[in-house]
Amino acid sequence: IYMVGIIGSWVSIFDYLPCVDTTVRAAFDYGYKVTLFSDACATRDLSIGEKVIDASYVQDTYMASLSGMFAKVVTTDNILKK
Repeated sequence: IYMVGIIGSWVSIFDYLPCVDTTVRAAFDYGYKVTLFSDACATRDLSIGEKVIDASYVQDTYMASLSGMFAKVVTTDNILKK
C-alpha cells in the first residue's frame, strides 16, 4: 500500500521504507517541508550475503538519515499531544 497525502504544507507518507525514503527526498527537492511519522511506516529484515540486518536497525537508520536535512521526524504521539 502506498499513500501520499498533501494537506497545506504537510506531506503524509505511509509505505515501505525504501519508497518512503525516495518520496521524502523527492518532496524535499520540490521544496516541501516534510514531517515524517516514524511509527507510521514499516520495513523488514534485510540481508547482504549471509548477514541479516534486523528490521529495527533498518528503520532507525532510515529515520536517522532523513531527520534534520530532509524531514522533521516525529511520532504520531508527538503530533497528537499538540
